[in-house]
Order: sequence, then C-alpha cells, then structure tokens
Amino acid sequence: MLYNVITATKNCQSGLQPLLSDLIPLPHSIYTLSSTALSKRYVTLSHVWCRGDRGCRPYSEHLVTVIDAASETYKAIKDLDGLPEAFNEVNSRLPLVKETLLAAKEPAETDGTVNDDQAVRDALSSCKKKVDELDDIFTKIAERAPKKSIYKIYKKLVLKLGKSYRVESLGYDMLADILVLTAHRVFHAATVPKVEVLETAQQDLKGLAPSVPDSEFE
Repeated sequence: MLYNVITATKNCQSGLQPLLSDLIPLPHSIYTLSSTALSKRYVTLSHVWCRGDRGCRPYSEHLVTVIDAASETYKAIKDLDGLPEAFNEVNSRLPLVKETLLAAKEPAETDGTVNDDQAVRDALSSCKKKVDELDDIFTKIAERAPKKSIYKIYKKLVLKLGKSYRVESLGYDMLADILVLTAHRVFHAATVPKVEVLETAQQDLKGLAPSVPDSEFE
C-alpha cells in the first residue's frame, strides 16, 4: 500500500521548511501542506513511496541499503581470478548512485502532481531491481566460486537470463534510472552536479568489452 505524506511547516531563520508530520494510508501518493497560506509546495525524496509492508520505510532509503548490501557482497568476489572487468567497473559506480540519492533528499520545489510522483516511484523501483539483480549475481558467484570457474558460473547465469542481465548492462540501466530522477523538476537543482558524472559513467560502461560476448547468445 502506498502512503500519503502530509507535511507541516514552521518558521525558522532560513524560511519555511517542510517537515514530515504524519503518515496515513491512502490509495494514492499525494503531497499537501497543512498551511493554505503557502503558495509553494515542497517534497523530499526521503518521503517518496513508503510501503506499508516495510513499516512505511522511505523507499529511497531502502534503495540505499540495497546498494550498500550489493557493495558488501562484491567484496567477497572482487579478487577472484577470471572475474570480468565489467564487475569492478559496475561496482565502482554504486557509490555514485548512492551519493545522488542522498543529494536528492534535499527539499526542492515541485508542483506535486501525481504523475510526477509516479515517475519518481517508477525510476526508484527500476533502479532497485537492477541493484537487486547485481547483488544476486555477486551472491551466486560467491557461493559457487570455490568449486567452479568464475566465468562459467557467470556465463551460465547470463545465458539463462538474457543479454540485459550482463553486469555492464545492469549498471548502464541503473545509471539511466538515476538520470531520470535527476531530470525530474523536484530534484534537478539538488542533483545537477551529479548529472555529468553519471552520464560519463554510463558511457564508460557502454564502452566496455561485453562480459559475455554476443556470439554466446546465438
């Protein structure tokens, strides 16, 4: 169940700032301010898409936790012989995704439309799926590595799942999801310093030799 976020405001030296005051179950995610005197509405990424089955934990914070978990899993395989270069390249971009998410938590001006909120949820959900897939691949290699060839384990996984599950493809798509977030008017100002770095990281991954050659899929 999605939860509605109602924000309250208070006066302080820096002006009116949004505060999370309450969470109530509603069929749609709608952002409102308790003060009708305000002409502007605000939202922070940490308030987007709370899921009831997770105790209304902010979804973006859950994504940060998933990124940390994937980075930790990678440590178990990073020094294994035969690990394709793409693994290290993708893993090295995970901190950039995390940094962008944390930067996006700063309040930003928005018109608060439901469609815009849906776009944010879709981007976060898609990004989480990519990180989950990376973590799953890292985990399966770590579990089977002592007895089997690293590349054979990985190739078998990818051939079963498809080209889009090559680690460099997952990494590229993960960055694409985060770029969708940075382009959103709610978070653009807070994340604009990350955009060029994200785009460069994308191109770097795109330029890598395939971790499993296309010919293997024929």
